[in-house]
Amino acid sequence: LISSSRGGVIITGREYYFNSDKELFLSLGFPEQNVISLTCANEFSDTEVQAYLSNKEITHIIPEWLPKKPLMVQLFSLLDKKECEILLGAQSEIQLCRLFIDKICERETKINSSLDKNTIKEILISLARLTRLKQDNYGPISVEEINDAFEKATGYKPVDESAVMLQRLPGLARFSSESRDRKFIDLFMLDPLRAEDLLNSLIIEDSAIRMEQWLNP
Repeated sequence: LISSSRGGVIITGREYYFNSDKELFLSLGFPEQNVISLTCANEFSDTEVQAYLSNKEITHIIPEWLPKKPLMVQLFSLLDKKECEILLGAQSEIQLCRLFIDKICERETKINSSLDKNTIKEILISLARLTRLKQDNYGPISVEEINDAFEKATGYKPVDESAVMLQRLPGLARFSSESRDRKFIDLFMLDPLRAEDLLNSLIIEDSAIRMEQWLNP
């Protein structure tokens, strides 16, 4: 498509799909000198988020502590007005994080009904627990570990649709182009999942937690 195009080509993607810009240009097959590369900011400004929400006819004042991450703003685009106002009406970061994770899991269930939202959430919590044992704060998490988390949550091994769904769990991305491993994208989703895991462990008095050598807080 690129080589046969007679005009310009606009390509969008995420930087962590490639190990370097050089690899990106080589993979897409065009000379680096003919490319204009644009990079998005990591977060939206308060003004940008407010303008975006006003387009959805939401006038709710945005809390100062609300993260302006693209993932959060994207979620607003997928929810109806009432659900957005519930999120914006959260009284604390803790309540917002719980609502956010629940909505993300609901969204995934709507995309593919092979997994219900509670199962997706349980799998993500298990994977977040694993990251405490990794040298890198975000992973990597192997395909086998993801499958084990699924089996722990459901009682059976993943097959067909479930296996496909596990390859695109929200908040996770490819670790490198040479590996099938995954890692969490950022701490905004990872830390609340870790917190839920710790709370659950305290509630059920999980003694196994004492034997784990946590490397990440």
